[in-house]
Amino acid sequence: MYATIVTLVPQAGGSASPDGTIVQDAIWALAPTEAGLQHVRVVVRAGTVDAVLFCRAPTQAEAQNRALFLCQQACAIAPVLHGWQVSGLCAAPFLIEPELSRR
Repeated sequence: MYATIVTLVPQAGGSASPDGTIVQDAIWALAPTEAGLQHVRVVVRAGTVDAVLFCRAPTQAEAQNRALFLCQQACAIAPVLHGWQVSGLCAAPFLIEPELSRR
């Protein structure tokens, strides 16, 4: 399982900073099983939303692709993220080994 940090920013004229709990719920609600989403944590700051998505994937690159897809989908569909967009992503500096994540 890999962690990816995805940063969202408002587009010109985008809505005010959203409630992080609602953003987290929206990402979960829209995530297909095959995305391998295991955990989501969202931090909202003035002008940005940072979402940390933990996805099961064979590689970090695949986990990043899945996290990017999930956040782009949430921005496109979830009313709470109307007027928001993905501005970047990065790999979180840790990996949860499969045998540890089952405990």
